Order: sequence, then structure tokens, then C-alpha cells
Amino acid sequence: ERTGKKQLRVYYTNANGLMNKLSELKIIIDSENIDIACITETHFHKEILDAEINLPGFTVYRGDRNFKLDRTIKKASEISEGGGSVIYVKNHIATVEESHHSSHDSTSVTIQTEEKQNFSE
Repeated sequence: ERTGKKQLRVYYTNANGLMNKLSELKIIIDSENIDIACITETHFHKEILDAEINLPGFTVYRGDRNFKLDRTIKKASEISEGGGSVIYVKNHIATVEESHHSSHDSTSVTIQTEEKQNFSE
């Protein structure tokens, strides 16, 4: 039970493709009162617009894999068939996106909090 205590409810999953599972994710987020959802293997790429993946009441941070590794010839092509990550953060939580690290399809955010901030709304 979340009775006035400072708590963050964080959800993580490997989606193995998120586009066709966004409505299921929305149900989970709503029913479990999730504050932050971290999803890997979204299979998102640059052709997918933010408007297509936005969830009401959340800020979205995404790291798409805009290349595909051909492991047989060790070469990267243009569009991904996998990878990617996304972080959904409730709008009332102050966040700043961190710069991407060495991996092109990872995402990180900094959660800025005040000592008295109550994450539950």
C-alpha cells in the first residue's frame, strides 16, 4: 500500500517488439500504478514517430537501434530488426535525459528529486 510514503513504482520488461503491445503496457501501467516503465527490445527505429508510442501522462525517452548488425560479415546496415529501449516516466516526476553512452540503443535518465517530493499522486 502506498500511504503517503515516498515510493517509486518501477516496471521493467523485455518486450521483444513493443508496437503491438502498447495497449497491454498501458493496462499494466494503469492497473499497477507504475511511475517509471523501462522496456528493452522495443524494436523501435527512426521511422516510428514519438506520437505513435506516447502514453498519456508520461514523458518518453527512447534509444532506437537504427542499424542492424550482420554478424556474418560484421557490418551494420541502416534499419534495425531488433534492439532499442524506452523509458516512460510520469509527467509529475522531474527528469533529464542523459547523453547516450557507447551503445546506440540504450537510454538513461536522471531523476531529479527534492527531499520532500512524494512520487505518489
